[in-house]
Amino acid sequence: MNAIHFLLSPLAVLLVVLARCDDGNEVPGRHRTPDPTAVRIDPTAHIWSDGYYAFVVSRTNGGALRFRGISCRKREADVSFQLVPDGRDGANYHIEGHGRAFKNAHSGDPVRLEGFDGTAYLVARDERGRACAALEIIAPRPASAGDGYRPYDELIRTVERHMAYYYLSGEYRTDEGRIIRFAPDRQTVSGLTAGGGEVAYTFAREGGDPVNVILLPDGSAYHVFKGSVSRGLNRCDALIIRRATRRGDRWVDGDTVACLCTIRRYFETESVPGEYPFPSTRILTYGIMQQFSFEEARLLSFELTARYGARFPYPVREIEKQRWYQRMKKREIDLLIVVNMFLTGFDATTLNTLWVDKNLKYHGLIQAFSRTNRILNSVKTFGNIVAFRNLAKATDDAISLFGDENAESVVLLRGFCDYYDGYDDASGRHHKGYAELILELREKFAVGEPILGEQAQKDFVRIFGSILRLRNILTAFDDFEENDPLLPPRDLQDYQSMYLDIHREMTGAGNAEKENINDDVVFELELIRQVDINIDYILLLVEKYHASNGMDQSIIGAIDRAVGASPELRSKKALIDGFIATVNTSTKVMEDWRTYVDAEKEKALEKIVQEEKLKPEETEKFVRSALRDGRFKTTGTAIDTILPPVRRFGGARAEKKAGVIEKLKAFFATFMGLAEE
Repeated sequence: MNAIHFLLSPLAVLLVVLARCDDGNEVPGRHRTPDPTAVRIDPTAHIWSDGYYAFVVSRTNGGALRFRGISCRKREADVSFQLVPDGRDGANYHIEGHGRAFKNAHSGDPVRLEGFDGTAYLVARDERGRACAALEIIAPRPASAGDGYRPYDELIRTVERHMAYYYLSGEYRTDEGRIIRFAPDRQTVSGLTAGGGEVAYTFAREGGDPVNVILLPDGSAYHVFKGSVSRGLNRCDALIIRRATRRGDRWVDGDTVACLCTIRRYFETESVPGEYPFPSTRILTYGIMQQFSFEEARLLSFELTARYGARFPYPVREIEKQRWYQRMKKREIDLLIVVNMFLTGFDATTLNTLWVDKNLKYHGLIQAFSRTNRILNSVKTFGNIVAFRNLAKATDDAISLFGDENAESVVLLRGFCDYYDGYDDASGRHHKGYAELILELREKFAVGEPILGEQAQKDFVRIFGSILRLRNILTAFDDFEENDPLLPPRDLQDYQSMYLDIHREMTGAGNAEKENINDDVVFELELIRQVDINIDYILLLVEKYHASNGMDQSIIGAIDRAVGASPELRSKKALIDGFIATVNTSTKVMEDWRTYVDAEKEKALEKIVQEEKLKPEETEKFVRSALRDGRFKTTGTAIDTILPPVRRFGGARAEKKAGVIEKLKAFFATFMGLAEE
């Protein structure tokens, strides 16, 4: 079992980059979108196809290009449309007429003559400039071809080439371990027949169309179609092979010969990593896309968009409607077991650890790992991957593909000793470790001693903030003891209290998650909240104090330190101290605390209502709603409903509203999280 710790920052950057491509911006990185080159050819000298129709082109008297097409089914009527030139460069046109050949294009859409990797295309684009359809050259037009020429043979050869290359090509394994190979360049299959040798195959026809039934020299016929099969908890892409017999004009399936899991596809290359590298250098026509299953097309799309930087499409809204998803977002589910899917399209920022028992690769691995790699706050700066499979190489390959060659060092966390003891990076720069920083902290700032001077305060904030950040990382490692002897809990609380005192002094506030005072001072309050003391812990200490009959004053000191070290409980200190003062031999701590809080809350609210002359019923409703929701909204019209009649002119109403908000903020800071509403 391997544990992989991922840093958030690099992958977060990756996700930002992915989103930019929607705006058509150039994405920096290893893989760039192929730049179309200018093409200067005579379209009428070639046969064009989208993989479904084949077209011959003639030029009208007005200079437009007239396309006449035919499908594989010769009985189907010809289709035709025109491309009208835009300008005199011979490369830009727009569609006129029905445009049936451009499956996703419409009349009026612009079309440009473009070249990719030595192949010429006519590319139609939508109103956002995205390529939506294309024709490619499949053969030169014969010099002797007249107006009645129908390029049927060229179309058939194109379709069969697409089927051999994109539908069948690859290596596959049976459950028994037998390897079957479909070679696209020679259009042969090996391992299928009894002898296992390599034999040529041809495609059968139905109604004029080539179909995925292969014919072997011995007269046997096999229906080969795509699917997926279960292998334990995993599923794999598969080719399913059945015997086929001819009945009239149709082919009928017989018994199943083999169910083949995909090992590799022959369009994988050494130069471009990934399962689907070929879209990197060419345009996929309608006919090519017809050779992929829905699942393959989805994966191809994900890899292509990840490679060039675009957003991963997925029906997120449908997922978010599910009851289990809502429970997960509310953190009501502690463990979620995923058999298949659910690895893309949703955002689970609270997810911290992912256990993987599945062979993942490329974009599927990145997408799965990134489920636990969402930024939540300064506490969650990384995610944990616990792998029960050996995914080391697959992880390196995926990071290299979607980052850069040397991305591993910036995406994966370093070892425990590096963060605890410090390390030198590749440039020779030393990064202080947890132990070094604590030593520096104790040498410069003694526990409980006042820190005088602005510069000294800045130095303390810098050092202790660095300790908090490293401590947050170290907690992910089993080697780290939470009650670390270098910084025992009591000292940690005292330093946190000093940290919060400086924060309040510099900002006059205590609720910001992260405060940038200037370029030199950054407060990481969310990291303190990670180890924050809740009210239940305080009440347990009060019970211990009660059990000692009020004699153990060290407990009072522990309570003061804990409250002083907590950003949340500091605002409740007066309330807690007031309750402790009421404790006697007859006190039932938990029950009496609830009664005490309710009474103090009612008393405090009544005082605000009387002082500010607020509307009692509306104010009570407003407060109850805010306490129930766990947030105090100062915007909107809700707060206006509780205000008394005040003149709107002269700024009197705005001043009144600001004063009420200030008092209610103090009220909610005291009672939020304590009262059950």
